[in-house]
Amino acid sequence: FHEFQICQLCLKVKIIRRSLTSLASEGVKLSPNKELIVSNMVVTVVYYCSGYELEAYPTGKECDIRLLIESSCAI
Repeated sequence: FHEFQICQLCLKVKIIRRSLTSLASEGVKLSPNKELIVSNMVVTVVYYCSGYELEAYPTGKECDIRLLIESSCAI
């Protein structure tokens, strides 16, 4: 819902949706100044649709990605 509202308000905003599992296999990284990089794009805002229950973390990789996201400068 939120992403559709954002797209209507500002056409320049690009929205990407990824699960923690897909991010773990995608090669997410932090730049030297802690920018979150996903698919060669700088991510500035993160919205969690999941990750509030243990089932969202079937392996340790999802936990590692969540920690990486939390340590980035993305809000």
